[in-house]
Amino acid sequence: RGRLDDTYLAHFTQTAAMLARYYGDRIGHWELWNEPDFADSFLLAEDYARLLGTVSATLKARDGALQVVFGGLGGVDWPALNYLRQVLAALPAESTTFDIFALHPYPSQQFRRNGQIILVNPYLRAQAPTVLAPFMAALRAAGQGTADMGAEC
Repeated sequence: RGRLDDTYLAHFTQTAAMLARYYGDRIGHWELWNEPDFADSFLLAEDYARLLGTVSATLKARDGALQVVFGGLGGVDWPALNYLRQVLAALPAESTTFDIFALHPYPSQQFRRNGQIILVNPYLRAQAPTVLAPFMAALRAAGQGTADMGAEC
């Protein structure tokens, strides 16, 4: 939790490579980490960028057709957006480190209507622009505009 040391990164990368070899073409999408911005699984943005880049390169060297998924961010509020921007800034420009950007659009204190927290997911599409618009703009600004998006609801 927090900092990523070289030993952990090497073991994580070796384990990912072993799993990719074992599962072969039975798994075509690999999400690297879950909610790296969330308290229980937090990695500093520059460390997550390093993990994402290292493991993605290893997996894609084995099979260029597999899809790497940016670990789903733990919300769609400004801290998650800020974390995304920090990770993108730490990746090489116009990087192809990930193919799919995932996030978990759980309601937070930021999503209120008439003083009530919105607890259902229609806010993703009922408001224009949607809460996803700033994330899509950040991806485009970093040259990742072609990355697909995935969500856990």
